This record gives sequence, C-alpha cells and structure tokens, in this order.
Amino acid sequence: MTKLIDIIGQKFGRLTVTGRAGYGHKQATWHCVCECGNEKTTNGQNLRKGLTTSCGCYQKERASEEAAKTVRHGHGYGTPTYKSWQALRQRCENQKDKDYENYGAKGVKVCERWQDFSAFLEDMGERPEGTTIDRINPFGNYEPDNCRWADYFVQNNNKREHWKGEANVFA
Repeated sequence: MTKLIDIIGQKFGRLTVTGRAGYGHKQATWHCVCECGNEKTTNGQNLRKGLTTSCGCYQKERASEEAAKTVRHGHGYGTPTYKSWQALRQRCENQKDKDYENYGAKGVKVCERWQDFSAFLEDMGERPEGTTIDRINPFGNYEPDNCRWADYFVQNNNKREHWKGEANVFA
C-alpha cells in the first residue's frame, strides 16, 4: 500500500484541506472548505494535480462571465430579436443552412452594417411578439430600408410570386 501524504492545511486553488474523509476508489479522500464557504470532498490526487480547485463555484463564475460576453444591450442567444438576426445571417451566408437555397443562393445578402448585432438592434428595435423579420421588397437584401417586423399574414402576402414591385437584379 502506498504511503498517505498528509495535506491537511494545504490550499489547492480555492480549496483548503481541513481533514481526511476516508478512502474512495483506493485513494485517500479529503474534506475541503472552499473560499466561498461551501464544503467539498475529493481525492488527494485530483487536488495535487490541479484537477479540483474549487467546490464548483469557479466553473459557475466562468460560465456566467462567458454568458455575459454574448449579451449585447440586454440580448443574448435566447432572445427573439437575437434569434431573428442570427437566422437571417445563416440563411444568407451559410450554404449548409436549410433555407440557403431560397436566400443566399438567390443572391440575397445581409448589409455590412448588420454584421454587428448592435447595429441591427439599433435599426430594427426589439422584435415585437408575434412577428419576424420581413423584407419589404422580397427581391431585396436585408438592410434597414428594406426590412420590418411583420406578422405571418403580412409576410404570406409579401412573397416573390405575389409582389407587384420590380424584381431586384442582384449585382
């Protein structure tokens, strides 16, 4: 049997070892107190190798920080406005998108300004409930002067085959 390495009182990341908890999977386990006040039991090898450095609070903080980076003007991945912006870019720019053949492949583009979500939000405002993005001229591009928030009734009556305006020849 290997010799037990006493690590009581040692600090590993945010964890301070306060006592021995026993054995688990043929390894000594240790009782620790985290800087945040929570307690955690883990094996000594994970502590010494730096695999366990907190009770889990560090991972939660990092996840919150990463989520905050994706939020702009109170918007993140889950908001309807952000989803609409992301979807219009995908159907125009991503050849693997299921709707690309009806948008990007037909020359529909997203204006350069709208490559930035903040600019899109500034131009279009919040997406009202019951609406999605609609191109006023269905032959035109996604740009401030050609887009609006519209319900499905308006959009269904604004399809290429119903449109009375001139077709936009894409340059």
